[in-house]
Amino acid sequence: MNGAMQAVHIWALLLGIQLVGLPQYWHVPAPLLFAVLVMTLWVALIAFGRTRRPRKLLRILLLVFTIAVMAISYGTLLGREAGTGFLILLSFLKLLEADSRRDIYVVVFLNYFIIATNFFHTQSPWVVFYVFLVVLYLTSMLIRFSDTVGTLSMQRGLRISARMLIQAMPLMLILFVLFPRIPGPLWGLPKDAASATTGLSDDMSPGSLSSLIQSDEVAFRVRFKDEIPGHQSMYWRGPVFTDYDGWTWKSGIRPRGVVTPHLVKSDNEENHISYTITIEPHQRKWLFALEYPIQLKGTPFRLTRELQLLNRNKITNVFQYTLVSDQKALNKGLFDTERSRNLRLPDSLNPDTVALARQWYEEENGDARAIIERTLAYFRNEPFVYTLNPPVLGNDAMDDFLFETRRGFCEHYSSAFVFLMRAAGIPARVVAGYQGGDTNPVSDYVIVRQSNAHAWAEVWLDAEGWVRVDPTSAVSPDRIESGIQNAVAERELLPAILVSSNSFLLQLQYQWDSLNTYWTDWVVGFDRHRQRQLFSKLGMEDTDWKDYIIWLFALMTVFGGLIAWWVIRHGTGVRTDRIRMAYDRFCNKLSKTGVSRLISDGPVEYYNRVRNRLSPATAAAAGKIIQLYTSIRYGENHGTEDVKAFLKAVRRFRVRV
Repeated sequence: MNGAMQAVHIWALLLGIQLVGLPQYWHVPAPLLFAVLVMTLWVALIAFGRTRRPRKLLRILLLVFTIAVMAISYGTLLGREAGTGFLILLSFLKLLEADSRRDIYVVVFLNYFIIATNFFHTQSPWVVFYVFLVVLYLTSMLIRFSDTVGTLSMQRGLRISARMLIQAMPLMLILFVLFPRIPGPLWGLPKDAASATTGLSDDMSPGSLSSLIQSDEVAFRVRFKDEIPGHQSMYWRGPVFTDYDGWTWKSGIRPRGVVTPHLVKSDNEENHISYTITIEPHQRKWLFALEYPIQLKGTPFRLTRELQLLNRNKITNVFQYTLVSDQKALNKGLFDTERSRNLRLPDSLNPDTVALARQWYEEENGDARAIIERTLAYFRNEPFVYTLNPPVLGNDAMDDFLFETRRGFCEHYSSAFVFLMRAAGIPARVVAGYQGGDTNPVSDYVIVRQSNAHAWAEVWLDAEGWVRVDPTSAVSPDRIESGIQNAVAERELLPAILVSSNSFLLQLQYQWDSLNTYWTDWVVGFDRHRQRQLFSKLGMEDTDWKDYIIWLFALMTVFGGLIAWWVIRHGTGVRTDRIRMAYDRFCNKLSKTGVSRLISDGPVEYYNRVRNRLSPATAAAAGKIIQLYTSIRYGENHGTEDVKAFLKAVRRFRVRV
């Protein structure tokens, strides 16, 4: 490769690396972005001819610099985030030393791997489309760099690349649909030091939910088999908090195992609600369900004694599951240890709150129902405010909230309610999850966003079991009836989709979400259940992995044969070596002298054996062709004009002996 060609290659590779890394730049720390900028400028200077490639010692120092950047940014070279960033920097390092076709191929194949890491963050249709375009470009680079003649244009390379990818699509589709789905990943990646989590946390303290309300990210989507319940009925149960240290609520120690049948009792099938949830990854084990899930047989889930639904593994990818719930089911069963834990309060904190609860207990003669109504009336009648900007509370947080600030969000009201109940001798706990949802009018499913995050209380009544009580409804009924957008004054802090009055933009967002949902259901979430569902629609019931394997091999054989037939009939679609074909035609013309070319003959050897049989003029013309061919095939300093001259000379050559 001459200098001009090397510069072209460098620019093409640099563009490829930047296209591959562009989506990742949104997720990497500042030190790594700085390193990318430095190396980009360095490569650009090399392409402009302003500097030379770094020598071996400097390359070693650059590697040390790269490792230092990774240590500062991530503290490790392992894990998804750190590993991806390290590969991006390594591709720059390889480009800085690239001086052969082998180095070029290494950079391109490394970029193929890096572009696939975008699916660690999202599998949306836009990302898939972007990855397809980048793969198209990378493949065209491989085709162009494999053209030893050097006459293949970028447009021609892109067309050939597109044709190859389109030809591969039927086989990719067959593999996607028929390859047996195996539960769990085929491999594991080291966990990142700070794995990103979204949504609800493992604990709850003042301010934890009010900050989450400002996010418009989707937590999960729900398709109901029948009619969609009312907004006020959709309490999506998540983590349950029983331990309180005066500031933070945490989950208690739960007995392992599944709930025994007598804990959740459902007698009336008319109250059953069947629905399918597609949940976004949140890096926790808990799942969300309407109260109360009653059909768990044959599922990989377990329902704890706190009626919290848990998956076997953390939700690290889009996950879909189907449940049946009964909101009027009875849930009974309380061990003495559970009663004790749900009455426990920190010592020497919030004396005024404890005194108020005990006063109500005495005045109501210990009647739990009356105490609950008394507490809700207190929230309803006193000047409490439902706000996203509550003031900071002190060491006695409940006293400050109930008697001084009286401004808070749902976590404040649920915490205070449970504290009052426990102080009055009523077992109680905090339940976190989501309340309500936004119905998509395009596809008739419910979108539950992080802005629907909510916390409520549960109290134990001996005659009824655990009963949900939402103190927020006493302060802000609109929050429960119609959503957060009608409940707080700080509308500017809410996601735009909740408060926007632009019907066109809202309709556009619903259309996009509907498309994204179908993509998630049938592509990202195409699991064993979806696979069997698809075959069931095609009239094939009770299929298993053996059926998929048979169909896979059958269709791969058929389509592979069709593609092979098309390639043989119409050509490979890849640029054939015109120089070699022209040389073969030239040798066929020379063979008319009676001297055939041997397998061991090189161009010069064959010419020397045959030229004595040619006329002087013909021998001179043949010698010129041999000179051009050896220069093009084995030399470095040839251009397009030499190729054109060679092809023209072969075309005009005639044998005269």
